[in-house]
Amino acid sequence: MPHCSQATFSGGGLHTSDLADTGKVVRLQSAGKITVVGRTGTNTATYDFALARVKVASSLEERTYVETDVNHNVTSVSDTFGAVKERFVYDPYGAATVLTAAFGATSDSLSWVYRDQGLRYDSVSNSNDNRERVYLIGLGRSAQADQAGYIDGANRYQREGDAPTRSNDPTGLYDEDFHYYAVYFVLRAKGFSAKEAHAIAGYSQYNDDNDWTEPLFCGIEKRHRFHFASKDVTVPTQRDEPGARNNLKEQWKNYINSSISGATELLGAALHTYADTWSHEGFSAQYDPKVNKGDFPQIGHAGMDHIPDEPAQDPKKALDALKHIYDLTPDKEGEVYFTWEQIKDDVYDTFEQFCDSDLSHEEQVAQRVYEWKTLIRKYFGKDEISYNKDDFEPFKNKFEKALGKSPGPAPSTSILAAPFAAPSSPYQH
Repeated sequence: MPHCSQATFSGGGLHTSDLADTGKVVRLQSAGKITVVGRTGTNTATYDFALARVKVASSLEERTYVETDVNHNVTSVSDTFGAVKERFVYDPYGAATVLTAAFGATSDSLSWVYRDQGLRYDSVSNSNDNRERVYLIGLGRSAQADQAGYIDGANRYQREGDAPTRSNDPTGLYDEDFHYYAVYFVLRAKGFSAKEAHAIAGYSQYNDDNDWTEPLFCGIEKRHRFHFASKDVTVPTQRDEPGARNNLKEQWKNYINSSISGATELLGAALHTYADTWSHEGFSAQYDPKVNKGDFPQIGHAGMDHIPDEPAQDPKKALDALKHIYDLTPDKEGEVYFTWEQIKDDVYDTFEQFCDSDLSHEEQVAQRVYEWKTLIRKYFGKDEISYNKDDFEPFKNKFEKALGKSPGPAPSTSILAAPFAAPSSPYQH
């Protein structure tokens, strides 16, 4: 996001000067509030997004700053010390939910009006001002007809084909290509052996495949715990959710120190849950019509089918998720080690691989898996690895018991003791 390094105010808050970057506009508001808004784009298309606000009252100056995502959605508002005052999460239709700094439900105490895509929000009409047209959030349509005419069909008032959950706006990630192959790649880059990386990444994906933890029919409590981490089942998850992050740190300690039984299984599940805070950002475990759009009650993003699980929808978001996982993964002395700077460009290119929309979801996943296998061979020689659910089914009871279920007797061995074909010496570049 462009940075506004300084703004000076005078005349009772009616004049501003010395904005560091060109192309900025200033919105004057009542009660001495001044909002500095960034503008980006071309001569034919410009986009606003909030940067900062100064409120002058009783000779006291209060400055607040915003953080945004790649789509210029305001995700949080902070004070001059960087402390978050409140957060915003959005459903695919632009409706905002206000959260505390600790991700608890609250109301907007700051009267912050620049929200979804940096658009100005009007609470009276529940709408976003999109310049040429006003978008009515509650109705999911524009208040004015499309000035371009009938270019998208017979309805000139529709937005995104009346199906924003099927477009690129509600992006997300993660099927087998991320939960297993991308995680495997990071573990190998950090020095873990192929066998260890296979076991940990395998349990990361198995969290979706095990019939006790799979997200569709496992129940609200487990769906919240393993797939939609947040303060409460009705609160949408946010990327890098503190509880999921702290749990991953704890499970890494347990694994490295071999301090508990089931450490590999717990670590794999923790990696999955943490990655899902990016994948399922803005969705909650328990159905809420304001959050979980679709016809499937009590199921996170079922109304959006697999769209939140496709990295190509938002490769920057996928890269951010894997970077956080890389940073939280401890270095392990091994046969190979790559810094994030050495791998990030290739990782981004892999996430960005186009998936043919004419293919089925299963065919698209297979296409993305092929790209990851190609990248793994590039960095680690002949690591001919593959994820197969059947490889982990013999350890089903051990996995479930580690995660808190009380099943029948667990197998005496573990996936790490199972036969594994060691890859050839890795190629380093």
